[in-house]
Amino acid sequence: MAPLRSLLLGALALHASATTPTNDQAPLTNLDDYTCTHPPYKVTLVSKSPLVIYITDFLTPAERAHLLHITAQTFTPSNISPGSPGSARSPSHIRTSHSTLVPRDPLVRCLETRALLFQGHDTPRSHLEPLQLVRYLPSQRYHYHTDWFPSPPPRPRAGIV
Repeated sequence: MAPLRSLLLGALALHASATTPTNDQAPLTNLDDYTCTHPPYKVTLVSKSPLVIYITDFLTPAERAHLLHITAQTFTPSNISPGSPGSARSPSHIRTSHSTLVPRDPLVRCLETRALLFQGHDTPRSHLEPLQLVRYLPSQRYHYHTDWFPSPPPRPRAGIV
């Protein structure tokens, strides 16, 4: 699941950061009448091992604009986990990007549902990590690394989109 999680996070970050909202991408400021829909998207299998999947149009232009709007002033230097429960996260030379957690609203919950449906597992929403956006500026990076922890997480993870 980790490769899929990383791919989805990276694809979302890349697409969101490379997109500047235009008139056809106005943020959805009033979600009172919002209806969750799942527009068609295209899936391309790039590699079976390691599993790499490229997803085109997973987010609509309006959804991208909304995510960028609600997180506009919240990006901070990306951190890495120290691996020990309760330890503080810290900036690192491995990860020089900026990231932010996305506040949950009806649209974000819709995207979470879409991600769970895409993964095809009967995974409860409680196992889904919070949605996160990552912004890369020129020369910023996320070097290859291995995530590991001395003990299992307190709850299983389904994925990050």
